[in-house]
Amino acid sequence: MTGVLSSEVQHDGQLLEDKFKKQGILLLEPKNRIPAIIDAEVLEEAIGASPDISLESILESSKEEPPELKLPSDYRIECLQGLRRVEAGKRILPPGGWWWTVDLYINGTDPNLRTALSEEYSDSVNFSDGEIYLKIQEYRHDTNRQLGTVYAERCLWARLSKEKRKNLNRILKHKAFSTAFNALRVFPGLWAGFRIDHKFLDMKCDEEILHYLEKHILSFWTDIVGGKRELMRHVNLVTVEGLQLRAPGSSSDNLLALEEPFRQEKLFPGIKDQTER
Repeated sequence: MTGVLSSEVQHDGQLLEDKFKKQGILLLEPKNRIPAIIDAEVLEEAIGASPDISLESILESSKEEPPELKLPSDYRIECLQGLRRVEAGKRILPPGGWWWTVDLYINGTDPNLRTALSEEYSDSVNFSDGEIYLKIQEYRHDTNRQLGTVYAERCLWARLSKEKRKNLNRILKHKAFSTAFNALRVFPGLWAGFRIDHKFLDMKCDEEILHYLEKHILSFWTDIVGGKRELMRHVNLVTVEGLQLRAPGSSSDNLLALEEPFRQEKLFPGIKDQTER
């Protein structure tokens, strides 16, 4: 977190300072934590050098009593957010109180998740249930699971409420539902409305729900991309919203409504090959 503060950062920092003076600095509040990247081997070294601390104790530690890791003296973590908070805090806190709670993520985190983390901690966006589900399943299906993967997965679980963790466990243990949802993971745009709740599990109509997931949603989008797996990842949210409830094959009005956004590449923007489009 080094560098020259821009006028915009200084202005925002002043607003934070005023807010902290009025409300106090709640250092343990999730919104005041700082997301940072750490190398997996450094985390292991730090755990080994920190008395009475293990990976499990870090992940299961109380939010009111975060553990204190002893990092190598010459190591610097990469903070994704928090410069303004720290600078504002330094002007208010006494020198002995210059500490901050940091949420650590393993280096190697993909660019999309890094961006999401940075935005989330700036209060501009939060992980949706769908994003959390997709990332957890990605980590669980990683054939080369290492400390970083396990740690990242557990961090995502920690973001869920107790009730949602219970619901997600039920989904994952339900072989048929888990298989059906996994088949849809290749279509990223389908997950914006996904909710980790118990309603569909309690409806007692598994066969009907599975038929809808497999024979309607999966079949529809698979047919749209001609069954080509390499094209499935280009089904983004804008494309899903643009095509849902439309039947261009049987409605000339629907076809006309889709021609312009398709020509402008608003639909399937990642597919540039005109023969594929």
